[in-house]
Amino acid sequence: MIELNGSDAESYSGLLQVLLWRGDTAGAIAAAELLRQFQPHISVDNAFYLGTAYVLADRSADAIPVLEEAVDRNPGVQFNQVMLAAAYAAAGRQQEAAQQAQMVHQRFPRQSFQQFGSLLRDPEQREKLARALKTAGL
Repeated sequence: MIELNGSDAESYSGLLQVLLWRGDTAGAIAAAELLRQFQPHISVDNAFYLGTAYVLADRSADAIPVLEEAVDRNPGVQFNQVMLAAAYAAAGRQQEAAQQAQMVHQRFPRQSFQQFGSLLRDPEQREKLARALKTAGL
């Protein structure tokens, strides 16, 4: 493993976020996968961005292990738990999606997920994410 210095890692992290929210999922995935070559255990925040990009790129099977690891490392991060439910649903793993959604509802009972993904500039991507969340039960 090659270590990135802090500013390099922050640059790739920032690039990942910008590309994701602008709708360039392929670019976001490329930035995150490059970051993972240097830091196999990316931050839980970057795991969320990568998992979201994978779901939007119809690569939910790739999103699941990234998000599962992030949830295992820090179960208090709501966004990763929500995105994991969406990834399960998008991958056709409905039972796991429903179980994950139930856990999200238990941990965050007053939270609404209607605005989840609202930073995505592409309306089709927002709708795709909304469908996955709805399918999961969120």
